[in-house]
Amino acid sequence: MADEISEETPQKKGWMPLVIALMGGLVVGGGLGYGAAGMAASGELDGLAEDGGAAALRAPIALGGLQINLRGSSHVARIDLAADIALAKGVDVESLKPRLRDQVVSVASDYTRADIEGMAGKNRLRDELHGRMNTVLDGAGTVENLYFSQFVVQ
Repeated sequence: MADEISEETPQKKGWMPLVIALMGGLVVGGGLGYGAAGMAASGELDGLAEDGGAAALRAPIALGGLQINLRGSSHVARIDLAADIALAKGVDVESLKPRLRDQVVSVASDYTRADIEGMAGKNRLRDELHGRMNTVLDGAGTVENLYFSQFVVQ
């Protein structure tokens, strides 16, 4: 018997894997570039903003959940909120939280259940908190917006 010797011819790899890899890289890079351009246009990448010559850092601060006894009743408000604050350069975010939480408790505990019912009541509370927080920050930063992620009265 004669053994057949077959020599395999080395096959050339096509350009297809390289083309696919390049196209994938372009798609991913284009998506990242588009996302970064959108964030830059909306100001999200502007970590530093000019404020009277001093740089300010804009940072959302989660103030966490608070349980507050409402005035004149046994009702309790459970509020979870965050503040969007433009901080002065060098200000420690964590050092601000106790003062801001204190203002939330002080202001909200002076409200009754009827005071905070409906959208108008919550907006009134938000506006008062906004002003009081800015007073307490006194140059350390400016509250730009407040967000209630939970607001339950029991």
